[in-house]
Amino acid sequence: MTTLLVLGGTGPLTSALLEQAQGELEVTRLVVPSEQPLAPAPKLENPIVDYSSLPQDAPWWSADAMLCLVDARQFKTRNKARLQALAHAYPLAAARLARAAGTPACVFNSAAGAARHSPFLHNRLKAQLEADLRACRFPSLTIVRPGIIGAQKRPAEHLPIRPARHPRGVLPHRLRVNPVNQVAASLLEAALLSAPGARIIESHQITA
Repeated sequence: MTTLLVLGGTGPLTSALLEQAQGELEVTRLVVPSEQPLAPAPKLENPIVDYSSLPQDAPWWSADAMLCLVDARQFKTRNKARLQALAHAYPLAAARLARAAGTPACVFNSAAGAARHSPFLHNRLKAQLEADLRACRFPSLTIVRPGIIGAQKRPAEHLPIRPARHPRGVLPHRLRVNPVNQVAASLLEAALLSAPGARIIESHQITA
């Protein structure tokens, strides 16, 4: 019996992960806090929250693993301060509450281009959150760094497998396309495994 706490709203990656988790016998409960109600689904518990003022003592902060799928690009705002609050402050506050409640594992969907000095705000926020999640000292921390997340949700065995070409060999990790179902599968596998210590899964290591 496994309870997963999922931060990610209504994006395609969250939808793919929840769909896969619903098919896992080991997963018995999916807690997905959000500001707007989600459609009812098997195993789903959907507490309605205010991202700027999360409940401190909610019992559902205690889970077997927390998955952070929050992406700056999913928020429809050009206000930089609000974007930073939603894509960094909110998931970090949630991670701290989950860790304080005893949640032992965290899986974070980062990005292949995550870097503190990236010219892109999205990648800077990912790098900052990576560092802050390490500071939370989860006994198990997995950082997954996909390249470009493709929109495909077909079963992985039906996906064409073609090596990416590049003048000097393979494409840089940040330019590779990882189908959304494969990224979701890697995140879910990491959460269920919850291996001790910290590790990074790069885009070329992502498999369904």
